[in-house]
Amino acid sequence: MKLNKLESLTNAIVDDLSPVTPVPDRRKLLLLWTMITVIFVPLSIILSGPLRHGYVDQISNHPLFLLEVISAFLISPLAAFLAMKLMVPGELPNNSRRVLIPVGLLLLYFGWLVMRIFNPSIPPSSEGSRPHCSLEIFAFSLLPMISLLYFLSKGAVMRPKITGILVGIAGTIPSAAFMYISCRYDPTHIILFHFFPVLMMAIGGRFYLTWCHRSR
Repeated sequence: MKLNKLESLTNAIVDDLSPVTPVPDRRKLLLLWTMITVIFVPLSIILSGPLRHGYVDQISNHPLFLLEVISAFLISPLAAFLAMKLMVPGELPNNSRRVLIPVGLLLLYFGWLVMRIFNPSIPPSSEGSRPHCSLEIFAFSLLPMISLLYFLSKGAVMRPKITGILVGIAGTIPSAAFMYISCRYDPTHIILFHFFPVLMMAIGGRFYLTWCHRSR
């Protein structure tokens, strides 16, 4: 009798179960996100104003400046990659420190900028200055951030705080880094008007995903 009741209960539970949608191929999602970002950000910045005159010569003739630009750009895909790792529970251990690598690189990048105040990679200049570069960084970062959040919604984010930080970094760094060739070069200006928007969006991403997680 007890076995019949247990069997009936098991059958009832199984009947109520719905198939679980598999997580999409994250490599394809990362590639798609990269394509969206690589097309949207440069196109938006170019359409909003001219690139700084002489940036090609600056990149070609100043290795430290080239290193500065490349270092900034590389933080973004790494942050997006780790964020997508976190969309699958158990993919990364809860105590894994790999998710903090982009945060560490961002801090190193900040330290590099502070050093450049005293020893600039290229001569500081107001040439190419954009009066609303910070607002442009915020605006041009929205699509990369929203698209990344949409892709993450295909999985199950169980660590919203660090994932939100990674989303903010991944989405904002491309616009901030592209300002190297479309806005004035001045390390102090870069810290105040290009770096801090990245920091603000990272903090905003943390609180937004945390709020979404608690609202479920």
